[in-house]
Amino acid sequence: MTSYAPVAGEEGGWKHLKSLLLLGASRLILMRDPYEEACEKINARARELSS
Repeated sequence: MTSYAPVAGEEGGWKHLKSLLLLGASRLILMRDPYEEACEKINARARELSS
């Protein structure tokens, strides 16, 4: 039977290490979150229209 799920570690250890380092650095460095920025803009616009 053919597996449809990718094998863990298939992309190599360096990509995994890089993602872990970025995850740890995100607590120290302010990283941009486009989803959160869009939500803030929508909320601000809704408040503006409701008042």
